[in-house]
Amino acid sequence: MRPSSGRRLLGAALLASITLGPALAGAQTPQFERAVDIELYQPTAATHTLLSIEEPQVAEHFTFSLGLAGSGALNPLVRTVGSVEQPIVSRRIEADLLVSFGLLQIFEIGLALPLIQQKVANDVFASPLTYADHLSLGDLRLSLKTQLLRSPLGVALRLVSALPTGDSGNFAGARNWVFSP
Repeated sequence: MRPSSGRRLLGAALLASITLGPALAGAQTPQFERAVDIELYQPTAATHTLLSIEEPQVAEHFTFSLGLAGSGALNPLVRTVGSVEQPIVSRRIEADLLVSFGLLQIFEIGLALPLIQQKVANDVFASPLTYADHLSLGDLRLSLKTQLLRSPLGVALRLVSALPTGDSGNFAGARNWVFSP
């Protein structure tokens, strides 16, 4: 019994991918994902907040709040070659403009807009590393907070969404929307 032409074609394609696949893969240059927001401290846009500790209360109706938070880091992202650590991002300074608005004493709507200045390696695979300074916006964060329980033990729920507005090519923003409770 002879194999059909479809089976022969499939066999030829499989043989070609096994034979040529490694050669084609070896010709590619390695890629490093830069669409990551490496900032760990993300201040909250809310009226009842101390640094990143949030109280369960929401703002009064039509209460407007404006704030500015800042952070900085030396070598927040490094690579290790052998036993030597080399910074991929050698310096990062961030200022967040924070705005919140109370609505009906039930909701608090928040907005955080980060402005980031950082020194980033041009090519993370090069040796030695060369750097360039970048000034860019980070991912815009929107938040909605509601108080679930008001008596002696306060409980609130806050949802945050980060929109991909940051510089995703230089560790200042994600490529996609991010949601977190």
